[in-house]
Amino acid sequence: MAELLDISAFARHRGVSRKTVYQWLAKGLISKEPNGRVDRERADQQLASEGRVATTVQREQPMEPVSLAAVGSVQETLAEAGETIGQSAPDDLGGLNGAGVTLTDARKAKTIQDTHLTRLKVQQLRGELVDRKMAESQAFAAGRLERDAWMAWPARVAAQMAADLRLESREVHTVLEQYVHEHLAELSDTQATVTG
Repeated sequence: MAELLDISAFARHRGVSRKTVYQWLAKGLISKEPNGRVDRERADQQLASEGRVATTVQREQPMEPVSLAAVGSVQETLAEAGETIGQSAPDDLGGLNGAGVTLTDARKAKTIQDTHLTRLKVQQLRGELVDRKMAESQAFAAGRLERDAWMAWPARVAAQMAADLRLESREVHTVLEQYVHEHLAELSDTQATVTG
């Protein structure tokens, strides 16, 4: 007895969309029974004779549901671009995971992401973008050089200041060192507050 499938079931069997099955029907590549169903075996033979076996993938199991992370990514991308989810024309897959995200929404989000990625690559090639890790490393090295210069400053100027003020060099050095340490601590706290 022939196994008669509706359009959706035959599409799942062949691993294609319903739209593809309707296109095959319109082109006469496969035929429907009078009740609107497709004889699976006969349609498979018709497609094989047209050389369509290699272009389709048969699936024994239903398609897996789309992950929530993927749906969230589509929603986030469309929201960033000012698009509303579900504005697109409905497609033959309906909403993904019941989240109201259509295949058209997902394609639009992919196009937006591809555009952003291309723009970033162009900016990088123009030298408008820098490597974040390299910039952080260079900023850290510059900060360390600045700190080391301040830490060495009391030893460099203490003797000259002591002579100008007619004070003992060791005492001037100790006082300068104390004030430099306090100043560096204040700078460190200020930078931590700004970045934190």
